[in-house]
Amino acid sequence: MEAAADDIIESAELLQITATADVFGYTNSKSAGITINDVSNKMITVAGPATVAEGNTVTWTFSLPAGVTSEQAIVITLAHGAAPHAAAAADLEGGLPATVTIAAGATSATLDIETKADNLIEPEETLVLTPSAPGGFTFSKPVSVAIQDAPVSGNISMLATTATIREGAANTTITVALPGSYIAGSDIVVNISKNALSTAANTDHSALPATVTIPAGQHAATFAVNALNDQILEQLETLQLEGATAGMTVDGISISLEDATSLDPANTKITLLPAGARITEGSAGQFRLSLPAGITSSTDITVQLAKTDATSTAADTDHGAIPANVTIPALATTSADFAINAPADGILEPVEVLQVGELLPQVSILAAVPLKLQTEPAWYLQTA
Repeated sequence: MEAAADDIIESAELLQITATADVFGYTNSKSAGITINDVSNKMITVAGPATVAEGNTVTWTFSLPAGVTSEQAIVITLAHGAAPHAAAAADLEGGLPATVTIAAGATSATLDIETKADNLIEPEETLVLTPSAPGGFTFSKPVSVAIQDAPVSGNISMLATTATIREGAANTTITVALPGSYIAGSDIVVNISKNALSTAANTDHSALPATVTIPAGQHAATFAVNALNDQILEQLETLQLEGATAGMTVDGISISLEDATSLDPANTKITLLPAGARITEGSAGQFRLSLPAGITSSTDITVQLAKTDATSTAADTDHGAIPANVTIPALATTSADFAINAPADGILEPVEVLQVGELLPQVSILAAVPLKLQTEPAWYLQTA
């Protein structure tokens, strides 16, 4: 007796045969059972797209061998597998699928995997589902789908609580924020750097962080910047900050640093020394223009000097040239020296007065901070 192949996956079947015979008027019956075992191919082929963009749906198919069906439904259990960035139930509409069923008499079944669009900025996630079914079924491979994050609209921004900060005063808080309502799906590290176009030196402000991390689940992170009091007369300076992170553009920010040293009038007076000095004919007098003790300037300060004719009794021939400009060098020193000669003229004459008045110093960096000579000195020229 031969069992015919039918390409139907089925349970073991029993063939019961009964034999009856009438021998010399006696009837006798015997029965025998024969088990027919299924030999069908039970390999289920699993196939589908390897990637999907967040917010879209992909369909995977579970197929029996060609021409093979099953007399009973095949319930396939799907176990959630591990991956470096494993997709979670929240990433899929309806959560993680638990089963897929090949109906009785069917050759295949499909599984729709519908991903959710969200406001999380996250790396590529992988959904792994490992299939299994009782009855000796095997599977060609697990379901594996890489869920690619939807494109992010907008740039990471930097915002300051105060656009201008004064030396020694309150700081400004810089907020590094994701665009719109986006949330970090994992830690986002933003590298912070200072643009070379910044006019503020590193000593003008507090140390900048090398990186700022927007933690997973958060929209932004902050850091603070102070302007340091440095006893230097200077213009409004700029601190231009930039940022960089993988896969996104970071918009920078410019902060202004306001000088506090020049706000104290005592720090903006230039002293002309010595005042009331006497220069003997035939010699030179040494003089100095000096900023207050401990105060320097970020750029050269040029002071213009001129003879005050109305109050000077010394003729132009009684003294040497008065320097038209005297420059106090930037940062290097707090003062500048110059000399005035009193030539011997062989004339007996009383003590003469050389009055030197100030012209407002031509100081380009301190256009908004007028410097003043503390005295209008009179120097006395006496005969040798």
